[in-house]
Amino acid sequence: MKIGTRLGLGVGLVILLMIVVGAVGISRMNLLSELTVKMYRHPLTVSNAVRDVKVNIISIHRSMKDVALAKNQKQMDRAIKTVDQYEKAVFETFDIIKERFLGDQSKVETLITAFSNWKPIRDEVIAFMRQGERDAAAQITKGKGANHVAELNKSMGALLDFASNKGEQFFENATKTREKAKNFMYILLSIGCVAGACVAFYMGRSIATPVREIAKAAEGIAAGNLNVEVEAIGKDEIGTLGRSFTKKVEGLRKTQGLQVMAARSAAMLENTPDQIMFCDNDLKLTYINPASRKALKKFEHLLPFSVDEMLGKSIDSFHKDPERVRKNIADLENGPHEASIELGSEKVRLTAIAIFDHEKNRIGTMAGWEIVTEKEKLD
Repeated sequence: MKIGTRLGLGVGLVILLMIVVGAVGISRMNLLSELTVKMYRHPLTVSNAVRDVKVNIISIHRSMKDVALAKNQKQMDRAIKTVDQYEKAVFETFDIIKERFLGDQSKVETLITAFSNWKPIRDEVIAFMRQGERDAAAQITKGKGANHVAELNKSMGALLDFASNKGEQFFENATKTREKAKNFMYILLSIGCVAGACVAFYMGRSIATPVREIAKAAEGIAAGNLNVEVEAIGKDEIGTLGRSFTKKVEGLRKTQGLQVMAARSAAMLENTPDQIMFCDNDLKLTYINPASRKALKKFEHLLPFSVDEMLGKSIDSFHKDPERVRKNIADLENGPHEASIELGSEKVRLTAIAIFDHEKNRIGTMAGWEIVTEKEKLD
């Protein structure tokens, strides 16, 4: 058999194997993509939407307290308008939940009905306020209103549990599919490597091709282009170099992405008017945003340390009962915690939430706070 014929058959075999590997790879990637899309469009979307509803319901409840505390008609109208805005946002989010929820739709309808039934209670509070009956309005807000919010939270918990379970199911299916695809791809790639090695015996020039690709990619990276791709097939030194190069490029992409995200988050925290502080898992303050620093300067004489010395200090120093505070912070994994503390003659309302990294490992606690002395006097 002529050399050209043998080379043609060898190259043809390699091409055939590549087509098979590519077809199988594309098929498995499509399947994984479908599972990922389902997980995103359904369980994750529902979980995020339910959490948004929960946040807005809490905001409505707080705004109803503002209605009860309003000193004049203008303040009350402003608080009522805020309630209406949050209510509209809740109903818009309900539309997303109804569309994406994969479980019994009656659970969603029950939640929507329960939320709708809350409005007459709120309207009753507003009516009492317009009549000047503050005590009656406050009693309803703290009584029927608070109890109804608790029932809403219970209904939302059931939806969250179902979405979480469905997400775990999709994740398990995706993992199994990935393992099957990986094993099958390993088999096909092994066969391809053997056939490629036979052809490479006769085609020494093929060595130059991947080398040129890597060199071209390296030039692209040197010019600042991190979108270069290097396809390295084989288990020899050049293949290893190509895979290492690809991993390095992927690492550079991830680093660049993390730097952009970190810069964006830092800018948001630095420029927000909200007063925010962060402590690590040892309860030591590691961050105080400018808004907090500015507010704390006004009460620096009431603090155990100056504002400039607070970083690195334990939050135990700011509380009369550190053990109780530590217990509350430990329980934050079950949800946000609100508390009121005294700062000299001032009263401060804190809202603390647990912060987790992308692997769901807790990395600390973030607290937002505000001075509520005047509000507390009116309550």
